[in-house]
Amino acid sequence: MSLPESLQAEQAVQLAWNEMDQRMQTYVESRMRGMPPYPAARMAGYQNPGSKSKELEMDPRVTQYMRAQNIAKLHEQEITRQDVLNGLMDATRMATTATELVTAWREIAKIVGAYEPTKHEITISDTRQLQEMSDEQLQKLAAIDADFEVIEPGGSDDSSRREGPDPHTE
Repeated sequence: MSLPESLQAEQAVQLAWNEMDQRMQTYVESRMRGMPPYPAARMAGYQNPGSKSKELEMDPRVTQYMRAQNIAKLHEQEITRQDVLNGLMDATRMATTATELVTAWREIAKIVGAYEPTKHEITISDTRQLQEMSDEQLQKLAAIDADFEVIEPGGSDDSSRREGPDPHTE
């Protein structure tokens, strides 16, 4: 990356950061470390993390900061998407077992978006137990490492559902 591009990326990150309040900054820091939206909103201290995380994920300040930060990180590493694909193509040519070959092609398919997202539903009958569990315990219970959408109870049934991509295709 050239110096002017690097400065532009850094300026975009700083500008977006300065436009956020402390809780938004905490939320974004958590998201940039890989935390899903709901726990990140909870960690930032929002009263209703389910609806607030949805709102924050659509907030232009948050999306601009995260986009600018990701671009800046890519430029720092000087690794492009094509570099990753080229490396994985090399892996397919060097694979000595079917497992290695399938693994390389699976990663390529993820990068190019060949997999359709799969919706998983978890129905919970007693939410009191879940409310007392930590985020780590909940993720372990769900046995998936993914982003979740929390649907607040209040409809005809009192169950909570979480969505995420199929962990077997990732």
